[in-house]
Amino acid sequence: MSKFLITGLGRSGTGFLAKTLNKSNKFTVIQEFSNGEDDNIPGTAHWVLSQVQKRFDSKDWYGEVNSRLRHVFLKLKRIDYRGIVIRHPLNIIESGLRRQVRFIGLQQPHYRKRIFGGFHYLDEAISAGVDWWYFEDMVSDIVYLKQICNKIGIDDIDFSKIDLSIKVSSTGNSKQGTGVEGLKKSVKEMCMNEVSWYIDKYYKGTKYEHVADHLMIYFE
Repeated sequence: MSKFLITGLGRSGTGFLAKTLNKSNKFTVIQEFSNGEDDNIPGTAHWVLSQVQKRFDSKDWYGEVNSRLRHVFLKLKRIDYRGIVIRHPLNIIESGLRRQVRFIGLQQPHYRKRIFGGFHYLDEAISAGVDWWYFEDMVSDIVYLKQICNKIGIDDIDFSKIDLSIKVSSTGNSKQGTGVEGLKKSVKEMCMNEVSWYIDKYYKGTKYEHVADHLMIYFE
């Protein structure tokens, strides 16, 4: 496999995975483009699709770990392998609020659609048979991380040099924003209404069912 695409939602370990995969000497791996080319803006999917397709078609031994492409993830052609990283929604919201002031825009319909619509894109792809992995395992279990890399087709990484105690971006390092406790009650209720189905489907009854219990007190 010479071309791959991994997606997820922001704050789901895509940066960590991209940095890990970039330790390969065979592949060039990009996380996200900062020039706006991949922006997940409603109404621009066709334009984004054409630009990204050109990017993949012009390269070999190339991969992207790109959360911004979740809305065109299944539409891209000539991709040898696709995968998805998922993380508990409440932890995504918490991490996003602490890292990015714009997450305060959760109460704005157009921004809310971009965030919560992403869970539906991921579920659609998983339902179509795309491989998927838990963020919670990926950043804590080196064997699990190695299995992900092998699935993608990368087998030349020295995992003895990877320290899972050091993440690419830690919420604790941010000085921006407050967490979910700073949201209005109506916004908290809206958040739960938007993600409860996803939590039930992918986390209820698993070993990570209680991974966001420390946040649930703010949503009750």
